[in-house]
Amino acid sequence: MMKSLIITTALAVIAILPGRAMAQYQSFPEELLSASTYDGRQVTIEDLRGRVVVLSFWSTTCAICREEMPELNAVVNSLSKKNTLFLGVTLDSSARLQRYLNFNRVMFTVVPNGFGILLKYADRDSEGRVLMPYPTYIVLGETGTVEAKFSGYGKLKNVEGAVEKLLR
Repeated sequence: MMKSLIITTALAVIAILPGRAMAQYQSFPEELLSASTYDGRQVTIEDLRGRVVVLSFWSTTCAICREEMPELNAVVNSLSKKNTLFLGVTLDSSARLQRYLNFNRVMFTVVPNGFGILLKYADRDSEGRVLMPYPTYIVLGETGTVEAKFSGYGKLKNVEGAVEKLLR
């Protein structure tokens, strides 16, 4: 009887383990996994799995975003050899982005038409209205959990520090 119970328990644990291994990555929201990049690629779980992901919410019409772009590019460049991925999520259309990118260089992957992703990560006020100041940086851990969130001007050192901490 005891031998049968041990074998049954062991088989149950073995059956559960593969599901648990996959479940750790299910924190990445569907809105992010169904996103298309500016260059037409689909964001996949393979792009995100096991990496520190920084979502940079910005707009081509945001003066602060435009002013901080060189510094953001420098942060992306400094962390590019590490296990990180920067995704610049914007509500701008591909046509508007094209005009912006003709004159401005970005070092990160751009995700246009990102309203669904914005809704997933935005705060809400007491009446349910969406609150997402630009720029906002959200640092996701290797399983997709939100590890840090910074909004407004001059937060890139905080972003870099949060990423470095997760990479240790």
